[in-house]
Amino acid sequence: MMKLSLGCEVIDKITGGLSTGLVTLVYGPPSSGKTTLALQSCASAMRGGLRFLYINCYGKLHPQRVAELLRPYPKDEIKECSLVLDVHDLPSLQRTLLILEDSLGGDLRLIVVDTITRAYRGFLGDRRYNVKLNKLLNRIMALMSSMAERYDVAFLLTSDSRIVQETEEPVSAKVLYFWSDVVLKLEHYGVPGRRLLIVEKHYKEELVGGSLECIITKYGMRGVL
Repeated sequence: MMKLSLGCEVIDKITGGLSTGLVTLVYGPPSSGKTTLALQSCASAMRGGLRFLYINCYGKLHPQRVAELLRPYPKDEIKECSLVLDVHDLPSLQRTLLILEDSLGGDLRLIVVDTITRAYRGFLGDRRYNVKLNKLLNRIMALMSSMAERYDVAFLLTSDSRIVQETEEPVSAKVLYFWSDVVLKLEHYGVPGRRLLIVEKHYKEELVGGSLECIITKYGMRGVL
């Protein structure tokens, strides 16, 4: 197991950072900082000489935001260390992962899927079809968990949230919670630019319940002690 950074030492201290061989889920409402945290984790992997794969399910990845968070790195270095793929539905995501499985290894240590529930939520239909989608999502999560362990890769997934009986939870919460080794929640907090990061699930029990106030800056998310 290798430790990777979420891009901020203070955030790593509260959350334990990222661990290869495991699946980490970050969820929250729109504009809560999920993509920012994912991108700065990629930048941190590059800083450590590691390669990353960024699977974009969001539909748009703003070039200016990517440039801001990867600003210290020459374009050639970013190209060498990164691979960005666009997928738009769960079947495409599953096919992508199955193809990639044959090429994993080496210095590829981080795979980001942002935002996994966008590939799910936009295709919900009648009850029978939704059951099929949930089964497919379950198979995809099982595949990622298996890949993480077999190839010693850290998976970082982001998810939208929804309100259920006045409680905020990830979309398709049962499936995502079951397969994720670590679950982090982001909330809007107080004033614009402030977020609250909460550790909801962790393989280290002593970290569960930990929280941290964070600031969204032009260059990433930073924890405030």
